[in-house]
Amino acid sequence: MPDAGKKRHTFLTITGTIILLLLITAVWSIPRTVSDLYIALAAGRDVLAGKLNTPDDWSFSTNGRVWINQNWGADVILYATYTIGGEAGLLVIKYLLIALTGLFLILALNRLKIPLPLCLVTTGLCIAAINVYAILRPNLFTLTLLPLELWLLYMSRTRTWIVWIAALVVLFWANIHGGFLFGLGILWLHAACTLIPVIFKEKGKGLKQYWQLPAAAVAVLLLSAILNPFGLANLTHPLLMARGGVWNVMRDWQPLWRTGLLGSFMAGIIGFMAALSITLLLLLFRLTHLRLEGKSKNRPNPTDSVNTLIFDILAALVSIVMAVLSNRFLPIALISIMPILARQLHWLVKKFNILLPVTAGGFCVVLIVAILLIFDNTRTYDPRNPLQNTGKGTFFEKMHYTNMTYDAELVGFINANNISGPVFSPWQWEGYLRWNAPQMKPFIGGRAQQVYSTEAFLRYLLISGTTESTYKLKAAGDALNSLGAHYLITYNTGSYYNLIYAALTGNNWVIVYADDRCLLFANTRVPDAAEIAGKLWDEQLRDGELTFETQTAHAMSRAGYILSQPDRWEADNLAALFSTALAREPRWLWSYMMLFTHTQGNEKLFGQITVLLEEQLERLEKMPLDNADAGMILECRVYIAESLANLAGQMNKPEIKEKRSRSRLSAKQLWSVITGKWKPIIAN
Repeated sequence: MPDAGKKRHTFLTITGTIILLLLITAVWSIPRTVSDLYIALAAGRDVLAGKLNTPDDWSFSTNGRVWINQNWGADVILYATYTIGGEAGLLVIKYLLIALTGLFLILALNRLKIPLPLCLVTTGLCIAAINVYAILRPNLFTLTLLPLELWLLYMSRTRTWIVWIAALVVLFWANIHGGFLFGLGILWLHAACTLIPVIFKEKGKGLKQYWQLPAAAVAVLLLSAILNPFGLANLTHPLLMARGGVWNVMRDWQPLWRTGLLGSFMAGIIGFMAALSITLLLLLFRLTHLRLEGKSKNRPNPTDSVNTLIFDILAALVSIVMAVLSNRFLPIALISIMPILARQLHWLVKKFNILLPVTAGGFCVVLIVAILLIFDNTRTYDPRNPLQNTGKGTFFEKMHYTNMTYDAELVGFINANNISGPVFSPWQWEGYLRWNAPQMKPFIGGRAQQVYSTEAFLRYLLISGTTESTYKLKAAGDALNSLGAHYLITYNTGSYYNLIYAALTGNNWVIVYADDRCLLFANTRVPDAAEIAGKLWDEQLRDGELTFETQTAHAMSRAGYILSQPDRWEADNLAALFSTALAREPRWLWSYMMLFTHTQGNEKLFGQITVLLEEQLERLEKMPLDNADAGMILECRVYIAESLANLAGQMNKPEIKEKRSRSRLSAKQLWSVITGKWKPIIAN
């Protein structure tokens, strides 16, 4: 019988390990944007160049303020990894960090006398719930170091000197990521939960036995304020977010009740709520069962440490409160909950002798999550998927939506034409520009409160958060013009349409580069930017001196330049240019919107643009919808048909009903795409 039990234990351990590795692979391969990664790479390069803790030169709005970069150690590690191994090296370190998170959590739980199969089940549930937070950025180091610290603290109960190793981990952590404050907190909490009961019971003898625990906590507190580039600010600066204010409007700092079950954090929130609910239900069941059985039959297991249990409960409670106040802390809370969950599963298994059913059920849940993630990832990586166009670029670029989030051709245009200066760009572009075009100085970006002022953040929100209100449009345009930016980078889709319109109606902003993803405006009130704009075309519409990577971008940029100055050119010039550009790039949705907008009340443009839109609608309706362009093509068809219906209505044309019908047909097809019901071949 013992041999059979040992074989079953070994079988469950091997099976659980295989399933856990499959899950880790699935979580590792989840595509997610990584704007923080480019900040880390650029910062790591700067650190090694001697720019740490010096006046900031990334942005034109910081005025030489020093960047409190608490992630500098992680930045150096990531930059060194990229330097040695390139994109493959970054993929390896991401996998390694996720795997180490699982390994350290298994070791920590096993130290609590939890059987290895149950450790694997609990760790699998944790990794499954954390999945959306396993992003390649400095925060991933915190998720790895937290279970490592827990493991060392559990070991220090029997070998007190090990607490000094845990202290070294926290001290290292203090130069890796701001999340070290939680590690410092649980170091103090562990010392208190161990020492206070012992002092009350054994008085001075207890203090003599465990004096190293508070000594290590005090040492780390002092040294973490000294052995770092920023001094005491290393301890106090992370509390800025805790004090509230405008910075808390950022999505990952939102409290749980404001985040809701929508967007990219949905899976993490559901996982957190599921783990918390299961833990509470098991606790309730255990307490009810103990009450029914009677106290005499339920003495504490001598292998359990009451002090460690109190520590686990308090650490979990603190982390849960943090997670509720800010969803950013959900993964920390999930890791902190796991010792409590593992204890309850262990009690359940021992009490009812059901190791196999509980373990098998847990493995099934973890396996199902892994399979669902792999299936979803496969659909996402499919180059025909119109919802997630990851079909371009390397595997690294597909995994991190690089070609969807950024525009390498635009950056190539900037570098090829020696363009430099202050630029207002999307928030997530800060690190990408610093990494690829450091001569461009953005207004504000992902470094947020670490270096930027509240005033700068509010101005960014005003400009980029433009609504359709005329007042807001004017306010955004005025704020943009007052920044002193020489250039403006915008996406040409989504919420940026209003910012585009604000720039186009501002008289001084002209488009000098356009492609299917982004636009680059130049501020003609600034001499160097005006010179760049002048190099695109001269007064006789002859090609200038600017270099373009593709003929498509060249044609689109010329059309955009004309569009931003419609009063200077004849209608036939504008229509001809757009016809040429759109023939090369059928998904240029913003251009259709701008064409319609500029046609309003302009009799000179009305006829030519109406004919052009008719031609484009017919051409788009003939295009196949079996690739990643399907969503954008359908969106263009909806917009053009609606625009033509509105124009026909203005001119009292009878075909308005037919245009609206075509619009509704395209909208119906688009809705099937948006709701995820796409198939490899979509009926036209």
